[in-house]
Amino acid sequence: MMLALSEVKRIAVEVASAAGPRFGVLSAATTGGGSAYVEVIVMIDDCGDQPRRVVIGADRSAGESNLRHAIATRLGQHRDRDCGPPR
Repeated sequence: MMLALSEVKRIAVEVASAAGPRFGVLSAATTGGGSAYVEVIVMIDDCGDQPRRVVIGADRSAGESNLRHAIATRLGQHRDRDCGPPR
């Protein structure tokens, strides 16, 4: 069963919140009508002068657990960046 786009965003927000205060979900969108592929855009407020944006692509037909894992894995690549405490 394919997750609704609103569910994808809810899951992304939960995963980003658990990953730390530097992460904020801006949006979740499909790339085409009825597509299982979804892109989640996350803002990362870290070392730079301006927050960065990261696009995370995932398959929303793979289920909630797999979606959570895909998002958490990508955020984990950015979470431990050595730039001091959150601002």
